[in-house]
Amino acid sequence: MSTFEEYLAGLDASRRADVRALDELIRTTTPQLEPTMTSGLPGYGSFRYRYSSGREGVAALLSIASNKTYISLYVNAVRDDHHVAEAGGAGHV
Repeated sequence: MSTFEEYLAGLDASRRADVRALDELIRTTTPQLEPTMTSGLPGYGSFRYRYSSGREGVAALLSIASNKTYISLYVNAVRDDHHVAEAGGAGHV
């Protein structure tokens, strides 16, 4: 799917309402995060990543996934293009 509306169209009516409500909540509380479609999922904000192998890509900071029996919210804790867990310990977040 290339757009949020196409993603929603593929959901049943009750799930569509839940995902739309979650989308509205995210857009209201984090207006600085630009909506995206990344890996076929609605997302918000983005960051570049690079594996030690050299493979690079772009991922969303937040993503919504409608699964068979539940909705997942994926959150990437990133600051200054580095995962928070790699920031060097508790006071550096």
